[in-house]
Amino acid sequence: MHRVRTALPDCRHRRPARGWRWPALALAMLVAACAAPTPSVDRVAPVAGAPQPAGLVWDVARGEAIAPATLVDRLADADIAVLGDRAGNPAHHIRQAWLVAALDPVGVAVGAVPQGSENGIAVFRAEGGAPGDIGPAIGWARLGVPDWVLYRPIFEAAANAAITGGRQPRAVLARAMRDGAAAAYGPGAAQVGLTQQLPPGERAARDADIGAALCEGLPADQVASMIEALRFRDARLADAALRARAKGIDRDLLAGATRPARAVLIAGNSNARRDRGVPAYLASLAPGLRVATLGQIEVRAGALAPEAYPDVALYDYVWFSAPFLGPAARCGQTQPG
Repeated sequence: MHRVRTALPDCRHRRPARGWRWPALALAMLVAACAAPTPSVDRVAPVAGAPQPAGLVWDVARGEAIAPATLVDRLADADIAVLGDRAGNPAHHIRQAWLVAALDPVGVAVGAVPQGSENGIAVFRAEGGAPGDIGPAIGWARLGVPDWVLYRPIFEAAANAAITGGRQPRAVLARAMRDGAAAAYGPGAAQVGLTQQLPPGERAARDADIGAALCEGLPADQVASMIEALRFRDARLADAALRARAKGIDRDLLAGATRPARAVLIAGNSNARRDRGVPAYLASLAPGLRVATLGQIEVRAGALAPEAYPDVALYDYVWFSAPFLGPAARCGQTQPG
């Protein structure tokens, strides 16, 4: 059975032209975070009055299909909800915005937002800046992530939430690749498990996932460096989620508001997986918190049952969708039309 790969972003890269330095290429692949073709604005549903998104939602533990409204109820029981996506799929980002609006979290962490932009965002909002204008205010177009039009509804839905970012500077990611995740993370690396060697089985699985995601476009000696950068990234995303919750709680206290101390993390499917993504680091950093994860998986033609997708087991809930890019667009090929 063909396995659906969700361990890394699903965008594919062409094999590099001659003259590329492999470490630089690997870092560029990671930093780019799979920027996808930008949909037209009218394909992105607004937050206000947005209809309930379609698609099968699967409760993995119960082995049953549930309504999107039921998904909201079950995610609401968590202290942190990690909402995954296939980068650049408009339907996935529409659903994330819808869920943020429904959950009304005190804080929202966004993996595409630089951590260094957090204070600037806070100042911008304090001075009356609109949530829908945050992207241009922080130079979104220069970040190398999917277009702002996809994320704007999420920020509009998070108008009453503290905003934090999980994106790390390129130089720090380079250090993770060169010196290891623990060295880049610094103090606290042992607490989150970054000083430990990966078990052989996990290392082999990560090797295979990176090879599949990059269409075998990365030499074997660079895969270990990429793994360290990914471990570092997920640990920092966990930090961002915890900061969003803490800042949101403080924000509500100052405003005299009383809401459940719930936070949301917007990130990729690979970050949302329970076994080795952000939830694993949250378990080390804040073992008492309840964490729920959502993966969004694109369906294949003729494979309509959840059982056809082994990767559903990586999440608490899965929301299925049509693919945004067809198989012809994989591995750098051009999508017809």
